[in-house]
This record gives sequence, structure tokens and C-alpha cells, in this order.
Amino acid sequence: MISIDDSSVNVFVTVALIATLAVGESRPAAIIVFIMAVVGALESYTLDKNRQSIRDPLDLTPRTATVRSGAEEVTIPIEQVQVGTLVIMIPGERVPVDGVVVAGASSVDQAPINGESMAVEKFKGSELFSGTLNLGTSRC
Repeated sequence: MISIDDSSVNVFVTVALIATLAVGESRPAAIIVFIMAVVGALESYTLDKNRQSIRDPLDLTPRTATVRSGAEEVTIPIEQVQVGTLVIMIPGERVPVDGVVVAGASSVDQAPINGESMAVEKFKGSELFSGTLNLGTSRC
């Protein structure tokens, strides 16, 4: 089995171009250059789409979380949320951090994270994933 990487392909293309030009065939050389340009553009497009599809779920995560601090609710950056902090989930908002429901119940849209097309019911003890959407009408 032979493994061909980008540098090997470039060497093969260069050899093909030199050979076609050496025998006086400029049209095949131009075709080779054109094909390689198209392949390069398609590769660049595909890589950009893949990078964006990786970034998209990260963009879904909110930058702040509403947490319980004593008797009041405070909004803090998610970087400050520590393990054990009670995060208040407001209907219509995205879940800011991974966690477990400790009180209440709600429907959650997990499609952006796992592709599940149906809303999932969450209740005490259920896991929540950051970036999912709280669809319920009550806080949890």
C-alpha cells in the first residue's frame, strides 16, 4: 500500500508538467494546471466548511449564566461558574453549562448538539448539555 500526501502529489504534478512541456505539449500542461487549481479551490472550500461546522456549536453556548447567590439571582460570565453552582434555566434561553437538573422540569431542544429532532423532557436528575435550548414554560 502506498500513502500519498500533499508533497508527493505536488512532485507528481511538477513532473507531469515538466514532461508535457518537454515534449512540446502546452495544452495538456495547461489542463493539468487548471485541474490542480480547481482541486485546490475545492479543498480550501471544504476545509473552511468543516472549520465552520466545528465552530457553530461553540457559538451556541451563552457567554453568561444566571446563578443563585444566596437569596438573589445574579448573571455572571460562564468562566466564573464553578462545580456545584446552582444555575437558573430560564425558558427560551440556551443552557450555559453542562449540568444536572436539581429542581423543576422542562422540555429541551438538543438538536444543535446531538441531532435529536424531538424535544427531550428533562426532570430532576437529568443531564443538561451547554448550547441546548430550554423550551419549557417554567424555570428549572
